Amino acid sequence: MKRSLRALRSAARRPGVILAAILLVAGTAFAVTRPLLHANEPAASPRATQPAKLDAELDALDTAQATGKPVTVNSLTTELSQTIANPDGTLTSTDYVLPVRVREKGAWQPVSATLRQTASGSWQPQAVPSAVSLSGGGAGPLATLTSVTGQAMSLSFPVTLPAPVVSGATATYDSVWPDTDLQVTVNTLGGLTWTIIAGNATAAANPAPVRSGSGSDRPIHQGSKNCR
Repeated sequence: MKRSLRALRSAARRPGVILAAILLVAGTAFAVTRPLLHANEPAASPRATQPAKLDAELDALDTAQATGKPVTVNSLTTELSQTIANPDGTLTSTDYVLPVRVREKGAWQPVSATLRQTASGSWQPQAVPSAVSLSGGGAGPLATLTSVTGQAMSLSFPVTLPAPVVSGATATYDSVWPDTDLQVTVNTLGGLTWTIIAGNATAAANPAPVRSGSGSDRPIHQGSKNCR
């Protein structure tokens, strides 16, 4: 979505003006309208009467035109959107259906489910919206998932886990049963999927692998879990 510098400056000088924008998300158009100024605001200098969002956009446009390079409007960046000021005096806003970045230690980081080992020995993805921690081996939970609101849940496994072999976003726990491996993959939302890998027909017939919570005796060899 693009908006021109001329339109922004003109709107900033006319009280009561409404700016309408069209957002295209997954092929569907959404009309979004936001007020730039209220009619009852005092007619002071243009900068004094502009909302913080418009002020940030105009500052970024000034810098983009002065340098000849695109400038990110940092104060408008979120997990789902980003606004760029262009040297030609336009603004480009990009909106996403799913988070593409998360804020860590005061800075935005690209979403990444690549696992890294913590000081405690557990494994966590580099940057995802909802926290998830995988076992580094032992008798504790297989995984702990924490939602963005701080609610946590743990997933247990009925055997003592070996230290996993980790590649990218996947942790593989070898030989949790004879000729049977457990593979857990974290996704970029902070959820996970698990798969039981049987090495032969005898292992595949083993009734021990994870059973459903409904009381069924049918082994479940694959599943997923999210905590949002």
